[in-house]
Amino acid sequence: MFITFEGGEGAGKSSQVNLLGESIKKKGYDVKLLHEPGGTPLGEMVYSWISDPDSRVLKRLYSRWSSSEEATDLDGLAELFLFESARAQLVNQVIKPSLEQGLVVICDRFSDSTLAYQGYGRGLEIDQVQKINDIATGGLKPNLTILLDVPPTIGLKRTRGKNHRMENEGLLFHDKVRQGYRTISSEEPERFFVLDGTKNMNYIQSAIWERVSMDLN
Repeated sequence: MFITFEGGEGAGKSSQVNLLGESIKKKGYDVKLLHEPGGTPLGEMVYSWISDPDSRVLKRLYSRWSSSEEATDLDGLAELFLFESARAQLVNQVIKPSLEQGLVVICDRFSDSTLAYQGYGRGLEIDQVQKINDIATGGLKPNLTILLDVPPTIGLKRTRGKNHRMENEGLLFHDKVRQGYRTISSEEPERFFVLDGTKNMNYIQSAIWERVSMDLN
């Protein structure tokens, strides 16, 4: 079984990923916990680029190429391909082999994040992002996607002080991402399980376990 967690910044995904993983392990299943971008050396390198709030890595690269010391931000399409290269490596090196071995794979973010952030948030063409997603994943889709829906005004307060590049985007960007997630989930209601991420953590954990345990049984 392949389960993914989605949501905007400060939605509480990481905590719920770990809690669900522990619950599934107690039922006797082998579990693989992953996050995107990450899970492979390439993915971790991409994460260091994507999360860098001051573009320090890009500054160093560009300083070797020219005399300019100005901060260089990623082009939206270049950002998309960075995510997709990390995803292709993760799918083929970790996710597919783990599923073939009978493990339950839980991933903090997957292709829906790219559609929400780079498609709806950055304004890249949705059909184009979907096609590139399909290529990177080889058509692999989660059996279940848990979307924790949190208003950006609340989520961003939760992340204050983390200084992450995506978190530093303006409120308009994060509103677009949230609306993107709502659109995506409405188009595939059978795959998505949408929860109010502002609810109590224990309530959310119980609701997720009730939904997941039905599929495990």
